[in-house]
Amino acid sequence: AKSLKLDTDTFTKDMKSDAVVKVVQDDLALGNEGGVQGTPSFFLNGRNMQIASIEDFAKQLRESYTSK
Repeated sequence: AKSLKLDTDTFTKDMKSDAVVKVVQDDLALGNEGGVQGTPSFFLNGRNMQIASIEDFAKQLRESYTSK
């Protein structure tokens, strides 16, 4: 926040607000329900992609579009 020249007091207060805490908790719950185990996570056609490398990611994308 400081390097972005934001008001750090306001930033800290807002970050700890009930509204922001709820958004983060809701996102965490949604990720847990979807099987997200870390970031980044990618989903393709509702399936959590297991990616070992960028090449693997590209291969899975190609395969998903050529199998239609």
